[in-house]
Amino acid sequence: MKQPLIELFVKASTVDPGDKGACPYSQKWFMVFYLFVERQLVNLRVIPVSMANPPDEYSRLDMNKQLPAIAFYSNPSGNENVRDTPDAVYRGDDELEEFLRLKYSSEMNVDAKEQWVGADLLRSLNHFLRTGSSQQMLANLSAVNDHLQKTRTTFLEGDYFSYSDCALACKLHQVRIAAPFFRGLNIPDNFTCLWSYLKAVYATRVFDVACPLDRDILLHCLEKVDFISLEAKNEAHHEIIILPQENKSTFIPSESPIAVAQMPHLVCSGIRLVVHSMMPTMEYDRDIPARLSRLYTAME
Repeated sequence: MKQPLIELFVKASTVDPGDKGACPYSQKWFMVFYLFVERQLVNLRVIPVSMANPPDEYSRLDMNKQLPAIAFYSNPSGNENVRDTPDAVYRGDDELEEFLRLKYSSEMNVDAKEQWVGADLLRSLNHFLRTGSSQQMLANLSAVNDHLQKTRTTFLEGDYFSYSDCALACKLHQVRIAAPFFRGLNIPDNFTCLWSYLKAVYATRVFDVACPLDRDILLHCLEKVDFISLEAKNEAHHEIIILPQENKSTFIPSESPIAVAQMPHLVCSGIRLVVHSMMPTMEYDRDIPARLSRLYTAME
């Protein structure tokens, strides 16, 4: 019997429309369904969508311009020349959660109380980027660290990667990338449980596959920053664009998070970007490759 197929439509990169972008909700659902691939429950086709020029697979379905979204095929033909009709489509966070309750409740608990850990992280990150006031974000990070200290498990619901981890990990990673770049604030060294959690997250295949590039995360956050001038914003945009094209900061160099401060990184001063350590750069290749629609199967 063929495995069901899930077509997952995610927001595309603003630089490379053939690649996934940095929408944290798209990343969360990519991780959720990739976990199902690892458990040999489904095949997964990930399709980046730019609303300026959406792919045919997305346009033919009634998605109401919502992302992330899925099309579910219980019995796909497997013939690339045949356009199957999905059993159903689901759009947005609420409908996707309902899909899991309906089809995969025994595999993943979308109602676990742990999913609310760090629920306000993105809101507080946006506030920090806009105003420079870090109080809310640091309070949220502290609460996450305190929760992790009490659990004494590798991940939120145990020693396995769960739905709650899919929700939290993408938020923490956006904080780790955007906060130091735009406002010069790293996750505090004394949040040791949080750093240990991030290290465990970064070691998983599911996070590595779904993780956006640093460049896309920074571009995603760029509009949320209150720059002192348009010139400063344009310079920040340029420095982001020339970051190494495959760069993903998912490495913690030692057991001590203090070593993170010694890693090469870029910081936006508000007027111009200052390189604190030598870092390779390359000009953006404007010949965008056609990489739409990648299939993930248990055979990978």
